[in-house]
Amino acid sequence: MGERAACLSCRIGIEGQEPRFRATLCRCGASKSKPFCDSTHKRIGFTAEGGGR
Repeated sequence: MGERAACLSCRIGIEGQEPRFRATLCRCGASKSKPFCDSTHKRIGFTAEGGGR
């Protein structure tokens, strides 16, 4: 069975406080700063099943 990209979306924070940090996780597997996205997906033309934003 082939690998598939996963889509994860959630809010994490402390109740009553504004969020202070936002991170985008790598879904294409080619980022040089894993687990974080470095926009390599744009250069390699990665597209994931299931949509996303």
